[in-house]
Amino acid sequence: MSFTRYQIESKLSDQKLPNLIYVSYSKYENDWPSFPHAHPFTEFYYIMSGKGEFMIDNELYDVEKGNFAIINPNTVHTERSSPDQPMEYFILGVENFNYLYQGEREYLILKNQAFLPELAAYMSLMYKEVSRMADQYQRICQNLLENLTISLSRQAEFLLSKLETISYDRECMQIRRYIDNNYTTGINLETLSHHFNLSKSYIVRLFSQTFGFSPISYLNRVRIQASRELLVTTDHSITEIAALTGFSSQSYFAQSFQKHCHMSPSSYREAYVSKNQSPHIVICP
Repeated sequence: MSFTRYQIESKLSDQKLPNLIYVSYSKYENDWPSFPHAHPFTEFYYIMSGKGEFMIDNELYDVEKGNFAIINPNTVHTERSSPDQPMEYFILGVENFNYLYQGEREYLILKNQAFLPELAAYMSLMYKEVSRMADQYQRICQNLLENLTISLSRQAEFLLSKLETISYDRECMQIRRYIDNNYTTGINLETLSHHFNLSKSYIVRLFSQTFGFSPISYLNRVRIQASRELLVTTDHSITEIAALTGFSSQSYFAQSFQKHCHMSPSSYREAYVSKNQSPHIVICP
């Protein structure tokens, strides 16, 4: 598998606007290393050629050349290529992208929309810019991203009106979003109760009935997923990652990580590096 990721170190956009984290390119070459994972930010995919499938929250969705996908933060997913028609695609990592949350979906796969080639052109230009790293390339990429997201937002209301969406309780969605946006802080049931002016027992019952797990279980899941991303994309120490993802101590982080991933944080980092050092090329300016 060919894989190249260019990190965008400079954050040039307003914090309320979508911000580009990285641009990646992948091509299947009979050594597919992808595994279920999640990120604390949104990913955009554009399939340039080939066919395959996305597994999103344990459900499979066919994708092919010309399709565009949006995977929302903290959504477990992976991609699989058809061996006969190898899949080739661009990926963008994007912070602060919330336009499609109004549909209460965790993903969106677009097919056969007339504006998709325009999105592909933006992504291709971004990849060319980060590959060359000429003067002001970060600013150009950020401008291209904003053009892309404006194009998406213009289409969002029309697209979402044609999609069958999950009807979650509005209070539950607000609680879930609050956790997504504040997991790095020391939030707990008391925090949620005070912020939403609801009793702790009501929050637990409502959240559990809607999603099948408690808000604290979801909070730990979000923190673990964020820590997995930091373990494989940064050189932060285990202690630093525990603090950055909201855990009260390194020991509690290690215990929670072991429970969810069946290995220690150090072992997870070592296993990922060992598995991916050959097919992955990571270039950080």
